[in-house]
Amino acid sequence: MNKLFLCALALPLGASLSASLVADTTVYMNVNGYTLNANRELQQFNAIQFTDDRVDRVFIQGEELPELADLLIDGDGQTLLPGLIDAHGHILSYGLSLLRVDLVGTQTEIEAVQRVADFAENSEQLEWIQGRGWNQVLWDSNEFPSAESLDAAVSDKPVWLSRVDGHAGWANSAAMELAGVDRQSEDPNGGQIIRDEDGNPTGVFIDNAMALIRSQIPAISMEEQKFALRTAMLELAKQGLTSVHDAGAGSDTIEAYKQLLDDGPLPIRVNVMLSAGDSFYEQRLNEGHYRSADDTLTMNSVKIAADGAL
Repeated sequence: MNKLFLCALALPLGASLSASLVADTTVYMNVNGYTLNANRELQQFNAIQFTDDRVDRVFIQGEELPELADLLIDGDGQTLLPGLIDAHGHILSYGLSLLRVDLVGTQTEIEAVQRVADFAENSEQLEWIQGRGWNQVLWDSNEFPSAESLDAAVSDKPVWLSRVDGHAGWANSAAMELAGVDRQSEDPNGGQIIRDEDGNPTGVFIDNAMALIRSQIPAISMEEQKFALRTAMLELAKQGLTSVHDAGAGSDTIEAYKQLLDDGPLPIRVNVMLSAGDSFYEQRLNEGHYRSADDTLTMNSVKIAADGAL
């Protein structure tokens, strides 16, 4: 079923929609629309009128549409839903994932390696090839992958691929060489280097051992963060998300959001939770709550992680 998403529907009739890019009086007609009325009851409608950034009214079957409208759009019977709100997301991570190899759903190690090879072929400008989403439980082998298979695809630059749950990583030989990992390397507390029968690292690192490789990856720049955030927000908007709670962002990411505001409203509304692990946590707390003038960026909560994963 085709769907349209209109962020104005996420608000009560007459409420402001600061992030909207529409102008003048617009009527969407011939839609299968759903919203909530003043009593918070589900209401179906077949047309909606809004002026500038405010919803004027919705029309149910049989009601006459206004004769004067600056723009009349035929929805062709598509379903029109309220804007969706995600209560827990990681916007920067999602944006970066869109700029990395997607390994979700791969059925074999060979398929995962082929995705890496295809991505690397079109990403010559990248110093590292990164990705996420592999899950050996879904593979026929049901075994951890190896650096050897990755080396066959990419050997001239380091490769680092996070497991679907983020608690393991898969590296090629170039990445392990940069990190100085060999058979003499010891497992760190809270982590494990997977080894073959001869004691050589296979390329898979568990939990705290992942830091051995990740510490070699250059930190992303402010411009890269801004690009990743904007890429993520635009993609979320395409899926009908009009507001997201960013569950744990550091000072650099918060600054990136604020710099994006200089170019105008954010594509969607973002409510940022300050990460309690941020190096400048106290300074951010002392600055107090934040709300942008256009109401697309707010910060009024803290994300605290006090334990590990099940």
